[in-house]
Parts: sequence; structure tokens; C-alpha cells
Amino acid sequence: MSRTPRRLAAAVGALLALALLGAALLAMVELRIPADPWRARIAAALADALGCRVALVGRLVLLSGPRPGVDAASVSVYECPAADGARVALEGVTVRARLWPLLRGEARGVEASAQRAEVAVPRQLRARPAAPHAARSGPVIDVAHVRIASLTASLPRADDAPLRIAIDALEASAPADAPTAVDARGTFRAEPWRIALTGPPLGALRDGTAETRIQATASYAGAELEARGAVRRNPLAVDADVSLRTPAAERLVTALGGSAAPLGALALRAGIAWSGRRAALTALELASEAIALKGSARIDWAGERPALDVDAQASRLDAAALARWQAAPDDAPRPLAATIERVAAALNRADVKLELAIGTVENGPVAARDLALAARLSGGRLVAAGSGVVDAAPGELRVELDARGPLAVDAQATVKRLPRETLGRAEGVAALDPRVGALTATLRARGPDAARLLRNAQTRLVATDLRLALPIAGERIEARLRTAELDARAQRSLRAKAAGTLGGQPVTLDVRGASVAALVDGKPWPVRVRVRLADARLDARGEIATESGERHARLAVDFAATRLDRLTALLPRAPLPALPAALRGGVDIGGEAWHVAADSLAVGGSRGEGAVRSARKIAAGPAPLRISLALANLDADELVASLPARAAPAPGAARARPPADLDLALDARRATARGIALDALSLRSGMRGGRITAAPFAFGASGARVEGALDADLSDEIPRYGLKATATALDVARLAAPWRSGESRCTPAGFRRRARRAGGT
Repeated sequence: MSRTPRRLAAAVGALLALALLGAALLAMVELRIPADPWRARIAAALADALGCRVALVGRLVLLSGPRPGVDAASVSVYECPAADGARVALEGVTVRARLWPLLRGEARGVEASAQRAEVAVPRQLRARPAAPHAARSGPVIDVAHVRIASLTASLPRADDAPLRIAIDALEASAPADAPTAVDARGTFRAEPWRIALTGPPLGALRDGTAETRIQATASYAGAELEARGAVRRNPLAVDADVSLRTPAAERLVTALGGSAAPLGALALRAGIAWSGRRAALTALELASEAIALKGSARIDWAGERPALDVDAQASRLDAAALARWQAAPDDAPRPLAATIERVAAALNRADVKLELAIGTVENGPVAARDLALAARLSGGRLVAAGSGVVDAAPGELRVELDARGPLAVDAQATVKRLPRETLGRAEGVAALDPRVGALTATLRARGPDAARLLRNAQTRLVATDLRLALPIAGERIEARLRTAELDARAQRSLRAKAAGTLGGQPVTLDVRGASVAALVDGKPWPVRVRVRLADARLDARGEIATESGERHARLAVDFAATRLDRLTALLPRAPLPALPAALRGGVDIGGEAWHVAADSLAVGGSRGEGAVRSARKIAAGPAPLRISLALANLDADELVASLPARAAPAPGAARARPPADLDLALDARRATARGIALDALSLRSGMRGGRITAAPFAFGASGARVEGALDADLSDEIPRYGLKATATALDVARLAAPWRSGESRCTPAGFRRRARRAGGT
């Protein structure tokens, strides 16, 4: 009997030793044990640790050894209170932890890895309060290292398609009582990126600590981003200070899918506050080559529509650098009506309040300073007012847009005392030496939709105290207009009016032409011009069309003047006779050439028809005028007698420029010169530099036929003439009859002397 207890004790000791040996072997040797029977228990433990729902699909194996764990084919994590709607899917997951803390119910030294992961971020993040016992129910968890070989993140965008970013590698650690750290890197659009995040201990996140501190840095395309702040729960809120720096902003813009020229360095600092459906951007500071700006912005999604409030001050703005930020234009630009519809829809989607001030604008088409803009958009109605100084000229702007229906636009801009340097920047305007006292532009339109809004548009441009130096016939003639107006309506004819003086003579101008719609469509349009200058009038009617890419005008012209010499101020180099004049014909203007054809021409008693043509090309230099006249009667005596006396040049006066180059073809059935009746007069001459050389002429006089050549030099203050002529069947007595009767100021002796001096017969 004494051996039995000893044998029993030995057997129990052997069993205990065997059990301890088995436990030691399990702790030392790694075994893979199928865990399907415990799948639900393992999923519940993970859900309790993470505070989210967990699903295990496919292979599930328990791992033994000094670092036991789980090997799973697929793990899905979803319905997390901190990010409702987010989802994480993992494949090829292995999780291990230290053995002895596990025996105490603690997960310490956890190491996890995954071959592939997908993370979906919802369009809206909203926190859901955790269960009251969440802070006490979870076990201690300490993550030493997490590695994911490949990860794909889906981020929400404005359109339906999410933005997918591939992450090449992600490593993280989340000790129980030390900051959580995450490091991710990858490539996006051929540019490498990296993000490092440091946050609160995992236990604080899991237990729902009231506030946790976070720090994040990111680099991409040469840019560096840094954020420091705090995250609060119940409700979820974020307060952070953010800074962004890049030495070459164009590299970042290009990498993000934009198109930009060299933009230079950029630095941004701001405070970000987000809570529920409200967000704010405070202490904003932006410094770049294009702009130096400070301000703040707030947005609220709690109301019927988002409300945005922006207050910004820019000490400087570089217009040339800012223009380089513009993205490349669309290959297929939208029609104007479609663009208006999109703008109208946008105006009905938000309420906006904007206060913007700009100190100076540099490197722009105009110099500007002290710009201010105040705008308010509420319920689809926008009211904006602005002011500033443009090229030393003060200006004001007022705009009202109503997108609630029907659509309505009312805008007006006024600029005062515009300097000539500003106006001269427009192509072809600098030569006019323009000056304007005030310029006002007005736009009004109303319609049930964008198409009818454009059809009903009314535009008016008014200039007061306008001064121009017009180049006319080689001279600069001053025009002073009290008012000049342009009135344009989409479905009505354009109308321009002006009143003032031209060359010191009173002038009025009235032009009516195409509608705005015809101009936009490129169709031919009718035009009517009325000019009153002194006692002269000009009426023109016709059509303007686009031919071979150039504007072409064909007009019927009716001109009449009581006395031509009253237009001398307009044509100071042209000796105009003190005679009435009338012209009816047509004008053809195409490109840089023009042609005037007179079906009926009368100057005093001289009557007939004629044409003037100019083939002048600005790029090729001046070309001579080509004048052809076919007259029924030419009264040279009347024309000469009515010409103004030629004044002697003042001592030291600048030498007058020679007349313009021209080619003249003159034919007259009848003519009177020096009291002599002529018939079949013909003259062909070309003037170059004020000189006429060997211009052939012919005429009949008193039954004789005279032919010869004319030389003239009009380039000097005192003109010189030379004449060579031959006559057949000359009746001298008949030819001298006008002198004997006293009808001419010339005498036969004088005539003979002039003839001999000229070398003629």
C-alpha cells in the first residue's frame, strides 16, 4: 500500500512534466492550426480592439510559437465610428504578438503585414459617438510594426469617379502609450510622394479621448506640406496649422494635371478649423511670385445651401505671373449660352460674401492700385461693387446678376481722366494721340434663358471730352468731341454718335450698322453713315462683309458742300476752291486699299465723273493715289480764280512737305483756260516727291491741235513749271481774241515771252 501513493505522485508529476513540455514546445515551435471553429470569436476580438466591424473571409490559421498570431486570406474593416462610411480591405494578412502578454489578455509587440490593401474614403466624414463602455471594454493593444506591400486608396472627388492613388509601401507603429506613426510612399503621375503622420497613442484613439494631437508631413513634386494640430471627438473636429512650400510651383501644378508656365516659388500658411458642417481658414498667408496675400475664409454647410465668407487683402499682384497660372484652354470651348447657363446654375448653389483689396498690380497691361471689391451672393442674386485707380485714372464698377429667373444682368463701369498712354496701348490707337475725360460702359440684359438673354443684351459706351489727332492726307487734324456714344443691341442695329469739332469746324457723326448677333455670326451687315462738317454733308449707305478673312465695305456716297474752301482746316495741304461741290458715286474699301468712283462730280461749273484709287499697304510703305477724271466741262479759269492766294512763307518757317504722290488721268470734252475755249483736253501725269516730269497733254483750241509735255516742281515754296508744245493749223488771231477783248489777264506779248522761256514753239 505504501507504493501506491508514490506511484500516483510519480504519474501525476510525469503528466505535469509532459504538459509543461508540451506547453514549452508550443511556445517554442511554430505550428499552423486551422481556426475555422474560432472565426467568429477572433472577428469579435478584433472588432472590440479596433472599435469597428470586422469580417474574416477565406483562409484562417492560428500560429503558435513565441509570437503566436493569425494568418488570414482576407480581412475587411468597416463601420468605424471615427469615419462612418470608410472601408478597409486587406489580403494576405499576418498578425503576431508576444506570447506572455497575450496570456494576461494584452496584445503587446504586435507585428502585422499585408500583401495588398484597399482603402475607400467616403465623400463625407461624420463621427458617430462610441458606446459608453468603449473606454473600459477593450484590451490593451500595442502595435510594434505594420507593413503593407501594396495599397490602393480611393478618395472622393467633385464628380462621380473617385480619385485612385496607388501606395507602393506603408509602414506604421502604434504603441499603447507612445505616439502612433505612419509612413507611406508611392508614385502619382510619375512624381514620387511620401507622407509621414504622427498621432496619439492607439489606446487614446480607441478609447475616445476628448482631444488628441497630430502632426503630418508630406512631400510631392518638390513641394513640402506640414500640418500640426488637434483632433476632437463627439463631435468630430479638427484644428490645425498648415504650411506648404515649393521652389517651383509649376512642377506641382503639372503633376496634379494642370498646365502652367514657370511659376516660381510659393509659400502658404494657414490655420484650419473644421467641426461638423462648418470649416474656417484663418490667418491665411500666401506668398509667391504672382501675389502676396493675407486673409480668412469660412464655409458653412448647415443651411439650405453652402455659405462662403471670404476676406482677403493682397499687398501686390503680378498680373504677368498670375496669367501663367491659367490652365490650357479646352480643345472644344463651350458656346457662350452654355457657359451662362453653367454660371447661373452655380449662382443658385451657394451664398457668398467676398471682401477683396489689392494694393498694387504689377506687370499688367495697365498699372493699377488701391483696388477694392465687395460682392454678396444670396439666393441666386449677386451684387458687387468695386473701385480703384487704373493708370492714374480713378474708376468704379457696379454689377448685379439675378439667376433666379428670369436671368438678368445690369453692369456699369466708369473711368475718369484716362491718360493717353493707357488708350495708346490699343492697336492702331497710339498714332491718334487720344485723350478722354471720362469713359462709361453699360451692359443690360434680361431673358428667361441664356439664349434669349443674349438676344436682348444692350451695351452702351459713352466717352466725354474725347480728343484725337487724326492723320488725314499727311496732316494731323485735331478732333475734339464733346460726346461720343456707341449703342449696341443684340437684335437691333448698332448706332454710334459723336458731336464736337474737327479741324476747328463743327462736326456731327451718326453711324448705324449691324446688330451684335450679325457681328457674332460673321454675316454681311448694312451700314449708314451721316457726317456734317461745317456746311458740308456726307451720306453713305451700303454693306460690310468679310471676304477672305478681311472686312470689305461697299457704300453708295452722296456728298455736297456749299463752299469747298471751308474744309481747308480738314485738308490744309490741299488748295480748295471757294466753290460749291457735289459728288455721287460709290466707295469700295477692302483690307488696306480703297476706291472712290464718282458717277456725278461737280465743282462750280466743272462737271463730269471720276475715280480715285489707293492701293496703299501699310507694311509695304506708301503707294501713289490714282486719280482718273472724265469731265464734260472743265472751267479752269473759275477754279484758279477761286483758289486762295498762296501766302509767302514766314522767315525761319519749316519747309512744307511736298504734295502726296499721285497718278492723274484727265480727260475733258470742253475746257476754258486763260479765256481760251479748249476741246478734247487730255493730260497724263505722275507726281513723285512733288515733281512732275514730261507729263503728256493734248487739246484742241481755235481749230488747232496742240500736243506737248509738262514739267513741274511743287516741292519748293515757289513752284516752277516748264512747257513744251507743238501746234498744227494754229490761228493766232483767233487765239489772241480773248486778250484783245480784255477777257484775260495775260497779254500776247507775255504769252510769247513765257513760251520762249519754256523752250516751246
